[in-house]
Amino acid sequence: MMDPTMAEPYFYLGLFHEHGLGNDRDFRSAYNYYKKAARLNHAEAISKCGDFLYSGRLSEGIQNRAEALKCYKKAAEMNCPSAINNLALMIESENKSDAMDLFKKAHKMGNVDATVNLAFAYHDSNPAVSKALLTYAAEKGHSRAPEYMYNLNLLESLQMNPLMIDSEDLQLLE
Repeated sequence: MMDPTMAEPYFYLGLFHEHGLGNDRDFRSAYNYYKKAARLNHAEAISKCGDFLYSGRLSEGIQNRAEALKCYKKAAEMNCPSAINNLALMIESENKSDAMDLFKKAHKMGNVDATVNLAFAYHDSNPAVSKALLTYAAEKGHSRAPEYMYNLNLLESLQMNPLMIDSEDLQLLE
């Protein structure tokens, strides 16, 4: 039987290579270390393998969505919050209800990316909840949440006060 504690060093070696910590950034090496940790059932490493497959960083931009989906599903079954969030993103266009459930689950597990995605999902149906979620994400350190809040406020302002452009203004734009 494999010792799952042996997965952690491989996972961290993957992180070091992915982010260039202590060595040059090397996606192929990072992925190989994540795969070693994944074989030892490290849920976050399985999710990271999904990230690499989805992004196409291993094969000159060619995505492998089917394999990424398998990774996210497996890691989500192991209650990995990032995998649950990424799985939700992958199924959102086909099944909004299941995606919402997954975003909520990952959010409750502390995944601030899921909190932001949940905020986007609520924007049209409940802007107040959307703003509260973005505020929460910002307070938890999500680097882009303040920008998203600003953009949502700007969008709402434009919707309440549409820009009135007359023909003279249009001539300036030509």
